[in-house]
Amino acid sequence: TRRAWVVQRFIVALTVGSGTERRPIEMQAHDSARYVGDMLAWCHQTVAAEKELFKQLLLQRPKERGEDADEAEEEEEEEEE
Repeated sequence: TRRAWVVQRFIVALTVGSGTERRPIEMQAHDSARYVGDMLAWCHQTVAAEKELFKQLLLQRPKERGEDADEAEEEEEEEEE
C-alpha cells in the first residue's frame, strides 16, 4: 500500500539516508534539535509531495482518464448551475 511505502522510505531516510541528504537522519541523534528538525523536514517534504500527487491524480483532465470529452463538458456545465 502507499502508506507502507512511505513508512519504508522514512525508515530508509532514518537509517541509510536518501534524497539530497545522503547521510542518515540518525547521524544527528546527538543533537536533539537537529534530529527532530530533520525528521520534521522529511515529513513536511513528503506530505507536500503526496499532496501534489493526489492533486494530480484527482484533477486529471477527462481525456487523460479515458472519459468522453462531451460527457465531461456536460457534467461541468451541470456543476456550474
